[in-house]
Amino acid sequence: MIVNNKRIWLSLFIGIVVSFSAFGQNMTAEKIAVPGSKLDNLYKIDSGVYRSEQPSDTDFKALEKYGIREVLNLRNRHSDDDEAAETKIKLHRLKMKAHSVNEEQLIKALRIIRNRKGPIVFHCHHGSDRTGAVCAMYRIVFQGVSKQKAIQEMTEGGFGFHRIYKNIIRTIEKADIERIKREVL
Repeated sequence: MIVNNKRIWLSLFIGIVVSFSAFGQNMTAEKIAVPGSKLDNLYKIDSGVYRSEQPSDTDFKALEKYGIREVLNLRNRHSDDDEAAETKIKLHRLKMKAHSVNEEQLIKALRIIRNRKGPIVFHCHHGSDRTGAVCAMYRIVFQGVSKQKAIQEMTEGGFGFHRIYKNIIRTIEKADIERIKREVL
């Protein structure tokens, strides 16, 4: 009986360590180089979820070959219609302005990401501010990261966050995460 209890406790301990280890690996954005693409700010943030700057027509073709099936454009004044014209990638568009990102827009973006039918890339012009806000909220809502860690990744993760958009940081700090989870999950 004692041997069996030791085995059970050892199995539980190993399971917990493996779970935390896998969770930790998921929390670092992985820079991706897609053959045929010139995207410089393309990162995998979760299984089937990527962040990027504005893809060109060549980039859209390369992303499609890579397996991307959907793209969420966060730009206010630019659609992806021309760039994606020669692909079968499903396009989503949520018009956002970096200086006025709000909780409702973030909820809409998270719903699109949650309801995707395949791998998705979300982007704005540079892939830093609006994209960073959506990525931070994704981390908080879907991956259980603290607001502080998500904001730190957004601002210091090497994605080019522009510090003039302090409003994005404040929006995330003030966000009602429980309400967002109820509306998204």
